Amino acid sequence: MTSEQRACQVKVRHATQFAACRAKSAMLALTHEERSKLQVYSCRFCHGWHVGHLKINPAPLRPIARMK
Repeated sequence: MTSEQRACQVKVRHATQFAACRAKSAMLALTHEERSKLQVYSCRFCHGWHVGHLKINPAPLRPIARMK
């Protein structure tokens, strides 16, 4: 079992995206966390929906090609 699968098991699984969005709203009301830091996402392991923090990609962004 991978660490990603273990992380899925400790999170609350919501049956629908709507239910996860309601849970996110409730979490924000209780924690006063910035709205942009939490996201609702579909889980590839349990096929349910979770609420979690955004993951910052440490890889550098590629430069945008200039128009000629």
